[in-house]
Amino acid sequence: MARDVEEVRREINEMHAQLEEATHYDLLGIDRESFDKSKLGGIFRNLAKKWHVDRYSSYDLGPDREKVQQIFSAINNAHRTLSNDSAREEYDMELDGEDAADIAALLSSESIFLKGKNFLKQGAYKGAFDQFEEAHELNPEDKSILVHKLYAEYLIIPKTKDGAPLNIKRAEEIGDALKEFDDDFENDDAFKVFYGTVMLGLGNERRAKYYFHEALMLNPNNMDAKRQQRLLEMRAEREANKGFFAKLMEKFKGG
Repeated sequence: MARDVEEVRREINEMHAQLEEATHYDLLGIDRESFDKSKLGGIFRNLAKKWHVDRYSSYDLGPDREKVQQIFSAINNAHRTLSNDSAREEYDMELDGEDAADIAALLSSESIFLKGKNFLKQGAYKGAFDQFEEAHELNPEDKSILVHKLYAEYLIIPKTKDGAPLNIKRAEEIGDALKEFDDDFENDDAFKVFYGTVMLGLGNERRAKYYFHEALMLNPNNMDAKRQQRLLEMRAEREANKGFFAKLMEKFKGG
């Protein structure tokens, strides 16, 4: 049964009155705290079908027809924003009261941070450190950025041929600083490798082995942890061989 035009116009005006104050989550009828992106498409399709102006073609809406178009546009904009991860992150920051300058700084720091991670992956440690330092200045509260900055700083410390840092004091300070984040990155395999690498450079093989093992438990495909474990195995083999030949030479001399 077709609805009365006045009932339709009342529904349109009630919805239109919400546009100014409603958040994107409100418009789509979604709880922000339990946001599930996989359900967003179905929700949007149902609302778009409900508020498409063609659905009201049989009604003489007068000026309210434009309000339907505005409702549809608002719903479409809400979907477009929430379906894009970076746009939703920026929108959430706006909802939480971040000002434009703060949002720009956070977004910029993320871009710089990613660039630093690429440098790190390529072995360009000084470039990585410079990027992490800049990102940290823009977003000093981000622990992940700080951890990467500390690790990159350790990597650019000159080392002996055996891999020991020449600036032991600073390397120990970096190790202590990283240890402070142990609980924060309990399930982060990259952090385990970072800390294990510093411990290995400082001569603490037992702790290094433990952290490399933990990294591989979290991510069996972590190539850095695999490489470090292999280096430890090769080192142990060399030491074992030295001991064997030393004993052999002693026996030969004694004979």
